[in-house]
Amino acid sequence: MDDELDDVLEHASPLKREAAAWFARLRADDVMERDKAAFQSWLATDARHRAAYERLERVWSVSATFAGDASVGRAVHEHAHRAGAQQGETSPKRRARAWAYGSAAAAALAICAVGTLTLAPHFAGRDYSTRVGEQRTIALDDGSRLTLNTDTKLNVRYARGTRLVRLARGEAYFRVAKDSNRPFLVDTGQGTVRAVGTEFDVYRGETDVTVTLVEGKVLVGEREVPLIAGQRIVLNGARDAAAAEPAAIEKSTSWLSGRVIFDNEPLRSAAAELNRYSQTKVLINGTAGDLRITGVFLTDHNQTFVSAVQGAFSVTVARSGDDYVLTRRQ
Repeated sequence: MDDELDDVLEHASPLKREAAAWFARLRADDVMERDKAAFQSWLATDARHRAAYERLERVWSVSATFAGDASVGRAVHEHAHRAGAQQGETSPKRRARAWAYGSAAAAALAICAVGTLTLAPHFAGRDYSTRVGEQRTIALDDGSRLTLNTDTKLNVRYARGTRLVRLARGEAYFRVAKDSNRPFLVDTGQGTVRAVGTEFDVYRGETDVTVTLVEGKVLVGEREVPLIAGQRIVLNGARDAAAAEPAAIEKSTSWLSGRVIFDNEPLRSAAAELNRYSQTKVLINGTAGDLRITGVFLTDHNQTFVSAVQGAFSVTVARSGDDYVLTRRQ
């Protein structure tokens, strides 16, 4: 183990070391507001910074059990000592600077190493997916239930101290069984949702991730923003901060009963939502997309939606292959 860890740490990238240093500093007892501000500035400097930090958080959540392993700590500190000596850093203070914030940063790097060397082969997890138009409910070993919406892919991986789901694309509704010893984490690609026992919906779109809480409480993102029932949060990597806001729960979860709800929605947005559920698309031409529609529609009946739009607005409907093309009359 020592040799393997030493090899990993010897070749650890500067970016990984920076992320580990911030990870450690933010969890130190003497962390200050200026540290937090500097961390946010570091995140904003380069998208790779955020990606490296979030990866470290994910590895921590799965492998924190190993952080206290004596052989891990010994290998990391021996490597740090040799690195300092090779650079001519002979004083204790300079050697400490080699690992930025000392033992906590070293432990964070050790977790990265152990996660890579030890956990990956044993906790590969299991993939689940749905096709376009398909929905599927999965019962997990701990009693939790996941319902996957159309065109969704995720991975479920249970370890000793964590239940981890990675949502690669699409949308899923989570009914989480309570287990205070094993937090339930959902990696969305834009941040992590942390829960113990609760119900919530996560939709990973092309640019944003929307988390809607139906019951209980969750913590979202690296800042662990708390959500209470009836709230949602939209995560976007381009934002400096995301805030909780009121959610339309019935609208957000209507897909569970095969429906979509539109409330004064632009026609282009309504069509895009329905198109998630069908290979036959509704295409909006020009200014027809600015028309606004209100109503409840079945997810698998695009033709009914097109007929309703044609009856409510001055539009023409043409066919392009199997698709519908809606154009506003002049």
